[in-house]
Formats: sequence, structure tokens, C-alpha cells
Amino acid sequence: MRSGLTGFVAALAYNPEFAARGVTLNSLLPGKFDADRLAGTLASAAQKTGQYVDKIHQAQQN
Repeated sequence: MRSGLTGFVAALAYNPEFAARGVTLNSLLPGKFDADRLAGTLASAAQKTGQYVDKIHQAQQN
């Protein structure tokens, strides 16, 4: 979904009709959100690899 939203906003941002009217668009998509889904993904990766969750999380942030 993130890549789809980024592409959609980019397409709108480069649309000459918006620029002619002075409309600017920005898309701020920070890194991963620390939510239940991320915790589940990290736990699953830790179980599959035998590593600690913290180690996997830190490696993904780099």
C-alpha cells in the first residue's frame, strides 16, 4: 500500500494542471510504525532464523 500511495501522490504532484493552479503535494512516509503488525513480523522472522527480535529490528533499521 505504501508504494501505491507514493506512486499516486507522485503522479498528482507532477500533473501540470495542479502546478498551473499553484497546488503542491507532499508525501511524508516515515519508516516502519511500531505497531502490532511490525511486532508480529519481527517475532515471525526471529522464530524462523533463531535470532533475537531486537537484533532483527536493529538490522532492518540500518
